Amino acid sequence: MESLAKLFDTYSLRARVKPAAFIVLPIALSIITFYEPARSAGGALITFLTSFGVMSYTANQMSTRGNIVQKKLFNKWGGSPSTLLLRYRNDEIDVNTKQRYQNFLSKHISDYEVITPDEEAAEPVIADKKYDSAIRYLLEHTRDKQKYNLIFGELITYGYSRNTYAFKWLSAIISASSLIVSSLIIYMTHMVDKVINLKIIFTIPFEQTALFVFLLLLMLNSLFFVNENWVKIRAFAYGRRLLAACDKIN
Repeated sequence: MESLAKLFDTYSLRARVKPAAFIVLPIALSIITFYEPARSAGGALITFLTSFGVMSYTANQMSTRGNIVQKKLFNKWGGSPSTLLLRYRNDEIDVNTKQRYQNFLSKHISDYEVITPDEEAAEPVIADKKYDSAIRYLLEHTRDKQKYNLIFGELITYGYSRNTYAFKWLSAIISASSLIVSSLIIYMTHMVDKVINLKIIFTIPFEQTALFVFLLLLMLNSLFFVNENWVKIRAFAYGRRLLAACDKIN
C-alpha cells in the first residue's frame, strides 16, 4: 500500500484505484488459485504486473466515466447536491442555517447578494446560477486537505461510491464470469462422476472455497448494494459538509 501511495495521490488511491482493484481482483485471484505456475516467483510477478497495468488503466478511466455518470445523476436529481441543499424549497437543512450560509456568502463573494425565499420562488433558474457560483467559491477555498480534512474525507467517500457505481455492471459481469468459471473448475476437479454431498464439499481445498465465497459476495455486492441511492446518500453527505465550511472559512 505504501508503494501505491507513492504512485497515486490520496484521492486517486482511495476513490479510483480501490474501485479498479475490485474489478481486477476476481480475475487475478482466480488465476493464482487455479493456475499453479502463477504461484511461482516468476508467475506471481507476471500476474502482479499485468494486474497492476490493467488496474492503473481502469483507475485512469474512473474519473472520465465517473464524471459522465455524475452529470446524468445531477440532471436526474435536479442539480448538484450542494445546490439542492441551498434551495429554500429543500428542507434537509433548516432555514436558519441556510440564512447564516447566505449571509456568509454575501460577505465573502463580491457579486453575491442574499437570496430570499420569494426571490428563489420567482426566479429559480437565476437563483440556482447564484448557488452554483457560491459552490464554486467554496470548492476553491476548501482545497487545503489538512485544514478541511472532513470535507476531503467526504469527497473521497463520495468519489469512491460514484466511481464504483459507474463501473457497476462491468464489475458484476467480471465477478459473475469468474464465479462461473471457478465453479466449473471446482466441479470438474472434485465432483464430476461423484455423488455430491457435504463430505465431498469438505474435500475442496480451502483457497478454492474461499475464492468461491469471495466471488459470490463480490457479485452480490455489485448487483444489490452498489446503486444510485448509495451514491446519492454519499453525495448529499459531501454537499452538507461542503456547505458547513461557511462556518469555518475566515
